[in-house]
Order: sequence, then structure tokens, then C-alpha cells
Amino acid sequence: MKRGWFIGTAIVGVLTLGGVAAGYAYARQHWVSTDYARFVAPTAWVSAPATGTLGQVRVSPGEAVQPGTVVTTVHTATGTRVAVTAGAAGRIASLAVHRGDPVTAGQPLMAVVDVSQGQVLAEIPGSDAGKVGVGYTAHCRFTADPGISVAGTVDAIGGAALAWPAPPSSGAYVRQTQWIPVRIRLEGVRGSGVPLIAGESVSVRIDR
Repeated sequence: MKRGWFIGTAIVGVLTLGGVAAGYAYARQHWVSTDYARFVAPTAWVSAPATGTLGQVRVSPGEAVQPGTVVTTVHTATGTRVAVTAGAAGRIASLAVHRGDPVTAGQPLMAVVDVSQGQVLAEIPGSDAGKVGVGYTAHCRFTADPGISVAGTVDAIGGAALAWPAPPSSGAYVRQTQWIPVRIRLEGVRGSGVPLIAGESVSVRIDR
């Protein structure tokens, strides 16, 4: 009885491993995937136009602004109030100033990020470089909401840089993995519902 149970268990194990191997082989044939990717977007910094003290900060992180939107004011030593305005359209990010803070002319106060023009910068193993090309369809999942896949298209594939570690004491060289940069233009950002954040990590799958 125990012999039969052992044989049955062994068969199930072999079939399971075979299924896993088959699934992996299928995936390798139909797409290239990587977790070495991040979301980047055009960023414009809002700087203090004069030296003085900040007045009320009228925006919050994530709030949408347009060029000319007044985000705060600077109260100078002479009693003048100078309006601080956004220079580009986007959403407020990297806001680290508060009312009453002392500032100097030219000091960065906050960033405006245009996520609608964002892209995904990914890196794939050099061994997969020949399996993808410009125009291939990509599927991106963001850490903010991994349950939603945002469609994209491979826009550019850059050159590779070989990484070689310092030679070990044995005198033998161990070759490291090459990584190829891939730029992905997002097609389904609007209406996706994903709260895109510049710099966040992305999981990418590129269909072959």
C-alpha cells in the first residue's frame, strides 16, 4: 500500500513539474517580461521668484494645475507679495514647503509632473534582445494598482552595456547579465484609473 502511495505521489510530482516547465517554455516563446522598469514623466520645477517668506500654499500633492496657476506667494522683506505660479500643466509632486518657510530666489519649491506624457523605461536581459522590436505591444502593471494592466507600445530599444565584475582571486572572469534599455509609450493611461506616480516600479510584459 505504501509502495503504491509513493509511486502515485512521485507521478503527481513529475506531472506537476512537467506542467510548470511547459508553462515556462510557453511564456518564453510568446512574451518577454521584466520587473526592472519604472514610470517616468516630464517634470517642471516651480521655484521661488524672490527671497522672503512663503505665504499660504494653495495646492496639495496630486492636485492638477495649469500654466499660470498661483500655487503660493512670497512675502519679501520690503512687504511686497510676489505670486508663485506653475509654469506647466500637470499634477503637483514633491511638495515639501509650508506657509511661513523662509525661501531664497531660485529655490525649488515643488514639482509639476505631466503624467499624461509619461513613459515606462524598462530593462530586459540581453538574451531577449532579439525577441522584441519597435512597435511590439506591451502590458504594464504599476505597483500602485497591480490589478490593472495598462497597454503600451515599444517606442525605442537602446544599446547594451556589458557589465564585467572585478576579476576574482582565481583569475577567472564571470560574465554578468547584459541589460537592454527599452522605452514604452503608454496608450491606455487616460481612463485606466491607475494613480500614476513618477518613479514608481512597473512590471512589464512584451508580446512577441
